[in-house]
Amino acid sequence: MSIKIFKTKPENFPEKVALCGCDVIDRRLIMGAYRKRTEWVYDNLRHGLIINTAIDCGDVVGQITALPLNKSPIELKGDGLWFIPCIWMTPRAASPMLGEQLIDGLVSDLGSSANGVVTLSSELWMNHKHFIERFGFEELGSIERVGDKVDIMGLSLNGAEIAVELIERKPPKGVPPRLDFFCSAHCPSHASASYRLQNEHKNLEREVQLVVHDSSDRSVIEQFGYSWALLVNGERDVLKNFITGEPLEEIVRR
Repeated sequence: MSIKIFKTKPENFPEKVALCGCDVIDRRLIMGAYRKRTEWVYDNLRHGLIINTAIDCGDVVGQITALPLNKSPIELKGDGLWFIPCIWMTPRAASPMLGEQLIDGLVSDLGSSANGVVTLSSELWMNHKHFIERFGFEELGSIERVGDKVDIMGLSLNGAEIAVELIERKPPKGVPPRLDFFCSAHCPSHASASYRLQNEHKNLEREVQLVVHDSSDRSVIEQFGYSWALLVNGERDVLKNFITGEPLEEIVRR
């Protein structure tokens, strides 16, 4: 295996580097979700997005993406920090050595322009806590997302303490029954869930208002404090129920 790291720029943007880990590993994701991810990558490359891709014999086998925290699709804020939405490797290529290559490459790209980098870690995701801890990341706190506790992990680049804040959650208000769905184009799983949600919404037995909020737009996160959620009447977050397969009809009936 001879892996090379490809550093993407707006002027050298082969479409395959827009792949996300869930694209490669979960072939069920629909093409529309992949297309939205591609558009997000291209747009954000012109606004500071770093995307370094591991390629082996022409195949994408790993990737790390990062962008300034205060422009990221996540309900956190902090000065001089960058956010890693995702670092992933395919099962056949996964190794501490490749992980180190991807993270060291990102740190090199950032140079002295950043105080540190942060990411989220969950046992359900690829950014597993025990994996990224070996590269110097430390736990900074936690937030609740999709009904689970998610660790906020940080890596200082200048020896200073990293300080992050959670943006206050202010659920949207409206006349019930109402669904508010927050999702971002940066992740194909978000877009795929959005397509399913809108299709099931059309077939509900009773009329329920559905509002889709694009959390790729940072102003949405700053206004509401949500990046990935499905709220019923501005109260219950039922996204975990929905993405694990519960029909929307049963969710709104409760």
